[in-house]
Amino acid sequence: PLSTVTDLKMPESSIAHPDGRIFVTEIGERNKGGDGKVTVINTDGSKSTLAEGLNDPKGIDMFNNQLYVADVDQVVRIDLNGNKTVIAKPSDFQSKPAFLNDIEIDGMGNVYVSDSGEDSGKHAAIYKITPQGKVIQLIGDNSGIKRPNGLLLDGVNALLVADFGTGKLFRLDFSEQDGKFKSNLTLLNQGFGSVDGLVRDPNSVLYVSDWA
Repeated sequence: PLSTVTDLKMPESSIAHPDGRIFVTEIGERNKGGDGKVTVINTDGSKSTLAEGLNDPKGIDMFNNQLYVADVDQVVRIDLNGNKTVIAKPSDFQSKPAFLNDIEIDGMGNVYVSDSGEDSGKHAAIYKITPQGKVIQLIGDNSGIKRPNGLLLDGVNALLVADFGTGKLFRLDFSEQDGKFKSNLTLLNQGFGSVDGLVRDPNSVLYVSDWA
């Protein structure tokens, strides 16, 4: 049966645990530090707070039973007891993080995070964070994607990227050679408003949320 969970304060993103629980990031009051949190919605519809003290948490994903959250200018790992660890702080990024947005994680534990940057497109980027904590910039604000938002793995070393700024959907292929990353962009679709989240269902049907 369908049900509605109320009293969430600006919920932004969610991820489902195999046991049926849903973890939701709540921004709280926009641009107010410390009032963001991760809420657990249980299978019976009840909810509780897993972790608080975040700023404006947005994208969330899970790997090895741990949650990863994009929180404005840092990426935070949260275990299922609510303990928080910053795995990438602002100074770890090649460009000043302005609007860290979506999170995607591959089977090796590499974390990918989009930075939607400023309205003008400045500081827009996509980063890869290795399990060892190394932060690598895959693309910057000269890539042709104005405001990278939703990310979705599309094979090995490939991401679908939703451009919030132009309403376009891209595929980003990247490879490493001699310690340097090379990226290639392909336009897949366009005509959306402000394209946001990306997800596939078990039948590989792609769903796109359009914020506009």
